[in-house]
Amino acid sequence: MDRFRYRHTSTIVLLAASTVLLLCLAATISAQQQTYIVSANHVLDANGKIYYIHGVDRSSFERSPSGDGHFTQTDFNNIAAWGANTVRIATNQDFLLVDSSCFAPSYLVGDLDPAVMAAHKAGLNVIFDLHWNDGGVSGTCAAGQKKMADTRSLAFWQIMANHYKNDPRVFFELYNEPQDISWGCWLNGCTTCGLAGCNTWVGMQQMYDAVRLAGFNNLIIMGGVNSASDLSGVPHHLPSGFNIVYATHVHSSEPPSSWSTSFGFLTFTYPVIATEFGDHTCESRYVTSVLDYFDAPDGNIRNRMGWTGGAWNDAGNCTFPSVIADWNGTPNTLGRPEHDHLLGYKNPVPPPTGLMATVH
Repeated sequence: MDRFRYRHTSTIVLLAASTVLLLCLAATISAQQQTYIVSANHVLDANGKIYYIHGVDRSSFERSPSGDGHFTQTDFNNIAAWGANTVRIATNQDFLLVDSSCFAPSYLVGDLDPAVMAAHKAGLNVIFDLHWNDGGVSGTCAAGQKKMADTRSLAFWQIMANHYKNDPRVFFELYNEPQDISWGCWLNGCTTCGLAGCNTWVGMQQMYDAVRLAGFNNLIIMGGVNSASDLSGVPHHLPSGFNIVYATHVHSSEPPSSWSTSFGFLTFTYPVIATEFGDHTCESRYVTSVLDYFDAPDGNIRNRMGWTGGAWNDAGNCTFPSVIADWNGTPNTLGRPEHDHLLGYKNPVPPPTGLMATVH
């Protein structure tokens, strides 16, 4: 009885908190209403102008339901002060799914919603990426990523889509880093078996369909294979849908000679963003080179890529890799190129003309 009474009271408190937060979100959204669409190889804003996603990555909501304590208004204001327009936030599906061992009732309305509200107030859009999953095993708690999203990831995205479908400033990145799977599995899912048993993975198409079925029509981001670094198979494995953006992850293990064939070529036909990149050696030279490439893939400024750089985390530890020396937002050696590029975008390149909306 005591347990029932506690659960009942907790539910009432959470519902009340949810109502207040949703009202606050609605007020913020109505004051800053924007709609983004994919047109040819660009994202357009509500005014039909090219919108480049530029920002930073924030992790820790995949490790703890309450994060690292640095999702305050001041934190997001510091990110915006760099010139960012977007923040990418990592998540863990088991904090949201009630049949996991680490289900956190406050995860959505008590932790993620306040972060969204603070980000929006600072002028930032939000990308939620599914960072950690459990491989499809209920009653467990995800402690890392797998080969791909699993069958339980569909429930996660349905909940997220239903909750954020009316916020046009929230985008979804369906899975952080698909790895050790074929392109067929990437698109349509598959079952793989190893010494620990078999797992059924869901593809990008299944997750896309689940999100759209819930009424979420905002941007959906899909990372490639080989830990999201490789987009070479996309042209022959195109998902069916609209408002799709493709993502790559670029780290110092990928030499510049591979950039064009891994992801640069795709910028001629589809919008491409880099949602993770950095250098664990704390050197800035590689980051500077890749940022210059994003601005003009294969020398073509008309195919400019968006990016969210790693990472606004673990202040003072550039090997994370972290781009900040302190939580006030002071850029470290690794973060200086990101900081300077973001501020430099206040004088954007002239946008291409004659764009027409496309569905792919």
